[in-house]
Amino acid sequence: MLYLVPAILVSLYAVLCPYTKVEESFNIQAIHDAIYHAHNITNYDHHEFPGVVPRTFIGPIIVSAISSPFIFIFSYFTTSKLVSQYIVLLALSSWLRNKNESFIWFSAAAIIIFRFELCILLGTCLVISLINGKINIKEILLTSIPAAVVTLGLTVLVDSYLWGHWVWPEGQVMWYNVFLNKSSNWGTSPFHWYFTSVLPRSLLTSILPVMYGVWLKPGRSSSLLIPSLAFILVFSKLPHKELRFIIYTFPMLNAVAASALAHIYNRSTSSKRFSLLGLISLACLVLNLMFSIILLSASLHNYPGGEILKELHEKIPCSQSPPVNLHICNLAAQTGVSRFGEQCPHWRYNKTENLMLTDLLHAPHITHTIMEYNTQLPTLWYDTYKKLTTVDSYAGFGLIKLNQYFGPVFPNFFNLPVLPNVKTAPALVLWQRRDFGNQS
Repeated sequence: MLYLVPAILVSLYAVLCPYTKVEESFNIQAIHDAIYHAHNITNYDHHEFPGVVPRTFIGPIIVSAISSPFIFIFSYFTTSKLVSQYIVLLALSSWLRNKNESFIWFSAAAIIIFRFELCILLGTCLVISLINGKINIKEILLTSIPAAVVTLGLTVLVDSYLWGHWVWPEGQVMWYNVFLNKSSNWGTSPFHWYFTSVLPRSLLTSILPVMYGVWLKPGRSSSLLIPSLAFILVFSKLPHKELRFIIYTFPMLNAVAASALAHIYNRSTSSKRFSLLGLISLACLVLNLMFSIILLSASLHNYPGGEILKELHEKIPCSQSPPVNLHICNLAAQTGVSRFGEQCPHWRYNKTENLMLTDLLHAPHITHTIMEYNTQLPTLWYDTYKKLTTVDSYAGFGLIKLNQYFGPVFPNFFNLPVLPNVKTAPALVLWQRRDFGNQS
């Protein structure tokens, strides 16, 4: 039964927070287009919003192919495309099982098609296997060369067809981010940020069993830790940093922690020492669960774009005449708005960038607009538009005092700030033209 807990938790997160941020915008739009537009490539989102660099369609095509039968079944029960959005660490799995050929093939696909920087992580794993005598140079060459040729040919042919010109997407991404170092245009962080901020927030109390695992089985743990730490160190040298850049190392670090916890659990009745360690381990797991619930509550407020688009569809039926012509601001597009959220086929969902207030005021064809929250709008705006709803978003953590709840009974005893509280602030506003509905 315990084996079902991770699957249940992941499913819960997916249902409660179905939206994606701007970092996954291309993939989510491409999956949508592959499912709903199929061969009609002219309607694909990337023609209108190509992004800074091209990305591969291989992953979205695979996901859409797997999802399509389930979506076809669900379409008989609901018209909401958001259901479709609910519906691969294979290389590391093969490496841990010493399946060298499948490890190299999966690694080639991961590196050449999806994320070129994985050559650091998976390449270090390959070097460790070479040093330990689990693989030889001949085997590496005989497997890696055809794997590279096949995967490179696949991504170039498929993606060049869909982008309309010859392209190796991940090669361009690597050139843009690594050699040109253009990723720093989106912000920079200090060298230590992954170690002092990301890993503590992501691993939480699992850091303790990771350290115990290193002390307990230094050889076995090192085979997982060395590639992870090497990968994180290399990425620490790049100025632009994001959690998602090093997320591939988390399963490896968690594997070390899991090995340590299993060792403690199997010996928990053998001595007082292991009984104590067992209690500490249980406390760590409980604390991790509590922190995860708190972070989930933050995530629920982290996608105002997706939430406000959902509210629009709840307020106005798709059969509304004239149909809605909605303008979506950049913040909304970056915080959950996707084509999966576009429920009405006759509506116009407009994501044109850099429109000014005057453009929206003097564009009568735009019936609704999602804008960033602003308290200093001109009088003419309120004469033209009326507010339908406001959506708040995550604005940090705070602490609340227990006397907010128990004050009348214990006015002084519960005066300390002890419970974490998610703060929110207005983020997006949905506006509707005052003459909407009067047109015919």
